Amino acid sequence: MDAEYIAPALTIFNAEGNIDIRGNKVLYDYLIQNGINGIAVMGSSGEFFSMSMDQRKALAELALTCIAGRVKTLIGAGCMTPRDTIALAKYALDRGANGVLIVGPYYINLDRAAILRYYDSVVDHIDGAVYLYNYPDRTGYDLDSEMTRTLLERHPNIAGYKDTCVAMAHTREILRATTLGGFPDFRVYCGYDDNFAHNVLSGGAGAIGALSNLVPDICARWVKALQNNDLAVAADMQRYINRMMEFYALGVPFMPIMKAALIQKGLTLPPCCLEPLEEPGEEQQERLSRLMAEMFSPSM
Repeated sequence: MDAEYIAPALTIFNAEGNIDIRGNKVLYDYLIQNGINGIAVMGSSGEFFSMSMDQRKALAELALTCIAGRVKTLIGAGCMTPRDTIALAKYALDRGANGVLIVGPYYINLDRAAILRYYDSVVDHIDGAVYLYNYPDRTGYDLDSEMTRTLLERHPNIAGYKDTCVAMAHTREILRATTLGGFPDFRVYCGYDDNFAHNVLSGGAGAIGALSNLVPDICARWVKALQNNDLAVAADMQRYINRMMEFYALGVPFMPIMKAALIQKGLTLPPCCLEPLEEPGEEQQERLSRLMAEMFSPSM
């Protein structure tokens, strides 16, 4: 059974708000050594929305140099304007990215014609694999199955789709219109970790889920269990991830608390995020420590 787990990597910054070269390398190596299938750089968990264009280009180059083809590497290139999105996508693809992940403009609420116009204007100028990124809670609109199929029919270099929707019914509609509807090579990933197995069993490619930053080994075991049709292990992993989903409630956005969790696990990383995000407070740290003690006990 085909399945992939791609980690939407955190971005590690130093106290001055600059990209921490060593810290990002530590994280990429940790993910790869623990069996993750791919890394997505500058997804939402990578804080791309707070980064300058120069920082985004520097991180793309750092990631591609460090990962060096060891796993599939996608670079988040979505910007507010087609011009900037095209420029960043070309920059990443020219340096060896396997594809670019493109979320549409956010904050403004676009109608269907504007959404299609944005993606048409972008994808027409990108010579490489494009992965559409649907995140209605953040963009304010939905890249639905009808629009996705329309774009796929127009642009053969659209290779896949990340669906960050809680309801798997939405992802199944995307699958019905694309992978199961005449485009068998189209890769549909869910954005919520606990939907991974459901997505794969429905014909999807897997997940681009942020818990893989924290438990890449568990995610890798889950992938292998499905690939080997080992439903007993797959069920164990599902129950573990279901419990770990509580992690997302510890802090919103979750990136500062996830960096704190990695430090608790023993990775030598600075805890810093870009403003307006703040480091976890004392109560959050205590709740995190209790969850970590439960989820990483010897019996687990």
